[in-house]
Amino acid sequence: MSTCPISSGGSEGAGGSPAGSNGAVRAHAKKNPKLAPADPLVLSGGMTGRACVIVSLVKVIGAGWGRTGTTSLAAALDRLGYGPCLRMREMWEHQDLAVLWNSHHEGSPADWRAALRDWQSTVDWPGCWQWREFADLWPAAPVILTVRDPAGWYDSVRRSIHAWTAPGQDVGPAPVARLLGYLWDREFGGWERVLDRDHAIACYERHNQEVRETCPPGRLVEYTVSDGWEPLCRALAAQVPGEPFPHLNQS
Repeated sequence: MSTCPISSGGSEGAGGSPAGSNGAVRAHAKKNPKLAPADPLVLSGGMTGRACVIVSLVKVIGAGWGRTGTTSLAAALDRLGYGPCLRMREMWEHQDLAVLWNSHHEGSPADWRAALRDWQSTVDWPGCWQWREFADLWPAAPVILTVRDPAGWYDSVRRSIHAWTAPGQDVGPAPVARLLGYLWDREFGGWERVLDRDHAIACYERHNQEVRETCPPGRLVEYTVSDGWEPLCRALAAQVPGEPFPHLNQS
């Protein structure tokens, strides 16, 4: 069985089953009984005396790219009761989501409410590609833009996910490999284009500026994980935990 080469850990930045049960949420709730109640979306589906209930759980939307502290943010959100959190690492275990995103990129519609019903938050790729759609679907959810020094971001990308996904590398299941290839094509114009430092940093800064300029008023939270709990908890109206912030995957 292929395993994810992206190590668990926050200076970096990316499951659920669109057709399965809410297993991830149930398992997570056992570990965290203080999860906020879900907001149900009820669809009649034309069934007499019955209703198809799709639970909409997304309460935090990540707009920041990978290698900006998204792994640390995911762990922090989990601790605050906003887990499970969807990020790129989850694609290895939940390949159905990788298939869904690949199909969506080719023009197929996606039912995000159904696909993300197992998840309470999203950070990293591929979720950040849909942050605008998610913001429309879940209007009460804040949009968190994780940022870091552009030079540090670039060096982190080159040492990690870019090196791991070099041409010829075995990155795991075909749907995930395809999704990673799309990442480089969409954001930079191809894997090789990331070798151009100025070009890659310009793409990164352009994305961040687009989020700042287009996020609905009052929804955007620009966040640097090195600032720890306080600004994050203030934005989420959450109590600051009495434990160190989970600074993970620091590179």
